[in-house]
Amino acid sequence: MRIISPEKDYYDSVQSYGQDDIKFVRKNRRLDVTDNVLIKKVTEGRLHGEIKKGREEFYVETFSIYYLGNIYNGIEISSLNTRTYGNKTFFYTYEEFINFFGEEIDESRLVSRGWRFERSNFVKDWLKSYPFDLSEVFGDCYIAYIPGYMERLNYYKIEKYPILSKYDFQKVKDPYTIFQEIQMFLCNVANPEPVMVKISDKDLAYKRGHGDPYSFRKVKEK
Repeated sequence: MRIISPEKDYYDSVQSYGQDDIKFVRKNRRLDVTDNVLIKKVTEGRLHGEIKKGREEFYVETFSIYYLGNIYNGIEISSLNTRTYGNKTFFYTYEEFINFFGEEIDESRLVSRGWRFERSNFVKDWLKSYPFDLSEVFGDCYIAYIPGYMERLNYYKIEKYPILSKYDFQKVKDPYTIFQEIQMFLCNVANPEPVMVKISDKDLAYKRGHGDPYSFRKVKEK
């Protein structure tokens, strides 16, 4: 498989190890989604707010990556300190998050669905992956970035075919695995399984020359 894209992603280098007839043009596209039940379900439990680590302060925001029929929830933190302002780190597991902030993290400053919660499993409930079919929304698009925030009520700006290295998705899928999975998916899209056509026994016999009254016999001459 050959991927043609104006921007490089972390798994593109695997292409040098093999080529075939499939060429895929990967182009980042924005998809505006309004009041969609499935997207609402994915973003349920989203959170945002500020968290401190010692003297450092970070802004916390959730997001989701849709990849081949699965949802991978993540957390993005941005530094609010003067020297490191804007530096981002991404987490996909609770263990990573706790290793960074420590066990005594105060989650009470985080906000979910517009309400404040004071409970210890707030982040843990969000950081998970699970199967979820969004083909109704994305069609054959195998990957998308779903922000945890809304532009306005029930309105989302979703990113189709995002550059995954921007979100450290290599923490979830190594370049060889993700390339092979995408290649298999695109092969199935390009060459779907042939559909078996069912016909009756009578039609099958006629097709094979057994249905005509003069099959294998010479027609009588008058």
